[in-house]
Amino acid sequence: MQTVFTGPVFVVRDNIDTDQIIPAQYLNLVPTIAEEYEKLGSYAMAGLPESLYPGRFVKEGQVDSEYPIMVGGRNFGCLCDILKTGDVVTVDLDAATVTAKATGKVYQFKPLGDVRPVVDAGGLFNYARITGMMPKS
Repeated sequence: MQTVFTGPVFVVRDNIDTDQIIPAQYLNLVPTIAEEYEKLGSYAMAGLPESLYPGRFVKEGQVDSEYPIMVGGRNFGCLCDILKTGDVVTVDLDAATVTAKATGKVYQFKPLGDVRPVVDAGGLFNYARITGMMPKS
């Protein structure tokens, strides 16, 4: 299980709502169907206004993001004023730290607590399969 991640971040502002994370028109996709799960991922953060986010989280025509790490402001995450989109960081889940590559500065975050097993499983759907909450595909 991977507990340390390094890569560029995608930074969002405060008060990111669910319509910005996945717009409602895409919620008819069924995440338990592999093709639709992949398609759903391509719409991640598609509801962000282009005027504020000209660089998209998932580029048009792609299914994956070039940003393995997302950092948000209040009502979504933390560190928004410290980093900008494209900065490279290392996240250590065991130490609960984020290290900015450019400055070497280390920032502490709250341990993941009860959500840690979901992260360790690779996401909510993998966790549900592992724990028997949904059938393995």
